[in-house]
Amino acid sequence: ETTVVSATSPGAPSAPVTSIENIYVKIAWTAPPSNSAPLDGYDVYVAHQDGSFVRESTYCDGYASPTVLAGAYCLVPMAVLRGAAYGLVTGDIVRAQVRAHNAYGAGGLSPANAAGVAV
Repeated sequence: ETTVVSATSPGAPSAPVTSIENIYVKIAWTAPPSNSAPLDGYDVYVAHQDGSFVRESTYCDGYASPTVLAGAYCLVPMAVLRGAAYGLVTGDIVRAQVRAHNAYGAGGLSPANAAGVAV
């Protein structure tokens, strides 16, 4: 007897982990189950000071950057996090969420990290 499993969008990653690397904040995550189709991208969202999440497509482009896709991490300059796009100030925790993508679409959004590095 053969069990046929249909391919679907990927699972949701676990909450990302943030760390400091020189002048960058490193946002890293564990690749979720791909559900029978290879992962072909990630959407990474960083929390703005107002609490809304903004897609970080410059430094965390999980479609165009082989490093982000294969390594499951990205590096965002501190200056960008302090800039207009995110408005973070010294002491704010960098919070992020990640969603994986495959040929069947986008998977679930990870929870945001509750703790992490501060700007």
